[in-house]
Amino acid sequence: MKKILTLFILSTFLISCSGDDDTVQEEMMTFPTNLTFAEQSINIGEVLTINGNGFSTNETYEVTFTGNVAGTINEINTNFLKVEVPQNAESGDVTLKFNNTTQVIGNLVVENNNNASEEVYIYQESVGALAKLNIETGGITYVGGDLVPNGTSAGAVYHPQNNEYIVFRNNTDPNFARVNLTTGDITYEVIDPSVIAGDGSDVFSAPIVDDNGNVYIYHESASSLAKLDIETGGITYVTDGILSGTIAGAIYHPQNNEYIIFENNTDPNYARINLTTGNRIYEVIDPSVIAGDGSDVFSSPVIDDNGNVYIYHESANLLAKLDVETGGITYVTDGLLSGTIAGAIYHSQNNEYIMFENNADPNYVRVNLTTTNRIYEIIDPSQVFGDGTDLFSGPVSAVSQ
Repeated sequence: MKKILTLFILSTFLISCSGDDDTVQEEMMTFPTNLTFAEQSINIGEVLTINGNGFSTNETYEVTFTGNVAGTINEINTNFLKVEVPQNAESGDVTLKFNNTTQVIGNLVVENNNNASEEVYIYQESVGALAKLNIETGGITYVGGDLVPNGTSAGAVYHPQNNEYIVFRNNTDPNFARVNLTTGDITYEVIDPSVIAGDGSDVFSAPIVDDNGNVYIYHESASSLAKLDIETGGITYVTDGILSGTIAGAIYHPQNNEYIIFENNTDPNYARINLTTGNRIYEVIDPSVIAGDGSDVFSSPVIDDNGNVYIYHESANLLAKLDVETGGITYVTDGLLSGTIAGAIYHSQNNEYIMFENNADPNYVRVNLTTTNRIYEIIDPSQVFGDGTDLFSGPVSAVSQ
């Protein structure tokens, strides 16, 4: 009898504990309640605090703004969730998604940060000068009293942490110049020849800056990716055996933390290098969806704030959106430019792909990626050093506070 009673008590205890566990698990899986946020308006890039009850630090939530763009969640507590308002977010409903349930939690006015400005800079190769470009008018203003070393540009980047325009050049001692966009001061650097694979005169190209301010550059003749210390000129190789053909540009993909470099040959392809692991993934742009015979030249890749990649199909004179996971492309618009391409940028405040061309009147085209509307502009020849036919390259978009 005692055994039966003991078993009864034990089973009752176990059932009770199991019920408690189920209750706890059910509570953890419940959609948060009493969801509110105090703000009526907020700037892009600012953090929105969503108050409520029942958030769990062990669960995954997604906050989406009008424009179908998800914000980056920075912090979760039992009573609140903090999310950064992403680029391209629009005024309207804010939704929370959890465990296959989506709920509108409020309405918000989203504004551009009035303290932020996005400027475009471009390098005039033939006179070795850096210019600030007004994309609306084509007017340019030269930056700094001294000239950047003239020569063939191997690409340029904007370094937000230092507020610097960094332009790279190739000659017997590959070097670069750092231009402080606040003061106009110029610092000249040489990539340390003692740490360069080969004889120290090799060609570098396709520089990028990651979200932490690290600079990476591609060593073409050694087919290697290198991390560059811009203060010393020292380089550390990340991985080798990437690509061996003509380089068509590179981008940094922040969502994947990848350096993506593009090559042109009979099958236009690209390599994705994970900057955390060094792992490489090789992709070929799907020839079945390429206009023409599939061997056409691509160049001037850019990435927008949502991780969408765009690339210019030169020979077909078309702008294409590229799926970096599959190599599939979708053409966005045609009839862009037909001359020598001097690079492209993504202008986040206008959501525009802006591509530059050099001919007798250096010009550029602005493509709105929402509407696909195109605006053609000419760099004002009356403001250009020289006779107005000089070569421009190395465009960057610089967002400063």
